[in-house]
Amino acid sequence: ADRICAYLKCVEEEKAGNNEFKLARQATLAKIEATDLPEVRHFMRDFVPSFSLTLDELDGMGSAGLTDQRTVLQDTCD
Repeated sequence: ADRICAYLKCVEEEKAGNNEFKLARQATLAKIEATDLPEVRHFMRDFVPSFSLTLDELDGMGSAGLTDQRTVLQDTCD
């Protein structure tokens, strides 16, 4: 969880134009990808991409996209 949080911080900083986080993002992503946990792969695949979207892009997903993600997460946890 700490590595994912660090990765998301790097994504956020790069999105804000702070390119000093590029190498840290790449190194952190490599460590995350080396983790052999299906939950990590699921989160990185299905949820992390939305962290780089703008508010307008997120709004365009509508409630259907969010419902689909909640359903997947709920099915995974059951």
